[in-house]
Amino acid sequence: MKRPERFAQHWHTFEVVGGSLADRAGLRDGDILDQLEGLGNLDINAVDRLLVTSRDKIELIVHRLAKIVK
Repeated sequence: MKRPERFAQHWHTFEVVGGSLADRAGLRDGDILDQLEGLGNLDINAVDRLLVTSRDKIELIVHRLAKIVK
C-alpha cells in the first residue's frame, strides 16, 4: 500500500503496489480498512506495530464498494 490517508476512523487505500503485502493480501485501490486483528480506530504507529509483530497472518476487515470483505 502506498501512503494511506486517514479519514475519521478508517484507512483508505489509494494505490496498492503490485507485489506488495497489500497486493498479496488482496487489497485493491479504494478499499477501506476498518479493522486489523479486530481493532479499529488505529493510528499509523499502532498499525505499524501490528504488522511488525504479526507472524504469518493478520485479519483485516475491509469495505469494498459498500460490501464487507474479510
